Amino acid sequence: MAVRLYEMVAAPYLTSRDTSLLTPELAVALARTAELAEQDGSYRFAAERFNEASRVFTAIAATAARQGNQKASKMAEAEADETQQRAKRAASEQSRLQEKQDRMLAQEGQLKARQFEDFARHLGRS
Repeated sequence: MAVRLYEMVAAPYLTSRDTSLLTPELAVALARTAELAEQDGSYRFAAERFNEASRVFTAIAATAARQGNQKASKMAEAEADETQQRAKRAASEQSRLQEKQDRMLAQEGQLKARQFEDFARHLGRS
């Protein structure tokens, strides 16, 4: 669902060169997509979407600052910081899960090697 939401709502806008398309609604859609991906355990995808949301919020903050709207700029900067932190947490969770999977694969490899050695010894005795 998160991927579909991203493809339908956010991706077309992010590829556009028109910065007027970088709206709070787009940033929120990206953040929501990331939240759904995070719930599904798709941490890499979630981290990428949180990073994109952070970049959109940063662009919004810069635009607001240029227009002299310091309050909006500060709010967008705060949102950018929060989504960046969420991106880091999602990436960290992805790394943790990858390390866990690597350990499990290594253990499985060691088990298969022992089984093969036991089998080879058994053949040698026969």
